[in-house]
Amino acid sequence: RDLHSFPTRRSSDLQLGIRHKRNNSGKRAKKIFLKKNLYKLAFMLVTAFFSGLLVKETAVKEYARPVSGIISGTVIKINDGDTLTVINGENKRVKIRLYGIDSPELDQSHGQNAKRFLSEKVLEKNITADILDIDRYKRSVGRVFADGTDINRMMVEEGHAWVYTQFCKIAECAQWEKLQKTAREQKKGLWSEKYPVEPWKWRKRTYR
Repeated sequence: RDLHSFPTRRSSDLQLGIRHKRNNSGKRAKKIFLKKNLYKLAFMLVTAFFSGLLVKETAVKEYARPVSGIISGTVIKINDGDTLTVINGENKRVKIRLYGIDSPELDQSHGQNAKRFLSEKVLEKNITADILDIDRYKRSVGRVFADGTDINRMMVEEGHAWVYTQFCKIAECAQWEKLQKTAREQKKGLWSEKYPVEPWKWRKRTYR
């Protein structure tokens, strides 16, 4: 056997080893590069997402000055069964208290159900409100209409609110009281309970 073949074989093996190491180094470098870029991409996406939320929140942060008259906007929040928040045409928030009715408080029996019902009817929808008053909390108080439906009346009719007789002074209040009586007879909504408590009495008893 040619003795010169051994050094040649060793040289070939050495070259293969070097190539193998180079390939492994290249793969490791590629993995590190991809990992770093994936982290960067994830960071950029998260930053963009939260920046978008911040811009959106800032854009509608200011509340409009409460005024009487007709206003319209998109409902962005249901505060409880008789209060909602809209964005008006000036991109400002307006908190509206439904006139002439009183829904159970959120921590009162049926309070969450009333809020959920109102959410299903108007959340993210365009509404028109006839603002009749400004209450002591600087909220616009009025009748709300969505898709031609009187939301104040509907809340009473479906058993999710009382007629707030102390403050309900328009002609429609008499009709709402009749609808309340019917809802009670049919045990709708809050009237399915044996002894429902009026929210104004509950507040007086709970928050005094």
